[in-house]
Amino acid sequence: EVAVVAFGTAATVLVPMQEARSLQPVQFTASGTTNMAAGIHLTLDIIEDRKQAYKMAGLQYYRPWILVLTDGKPNVE
Repeated sequence: EVAVVAFGTAATVLVPMQEARSLQPVQFTASGTTNMAAGIHLTLDIIEDRKQAYKMAGLQYYRPWILVLTDGKPNVE
């Protein structure tokens, strides 16, 4: 499963959690500041929700991965 979170001035979910084979390419552009902390916190919330759903259903799951792509520019100058 995969989700896509963008983090510019604000963190937003571009693609909600879904099976990876259903993922369609999403276009996005860099803009605003690089609020990586907000993006990571939102991502961790999404993962925690999914883990709880698995536990409630009695399903096992693999340790999730988070891949971060950034321009490397801090949001404070």
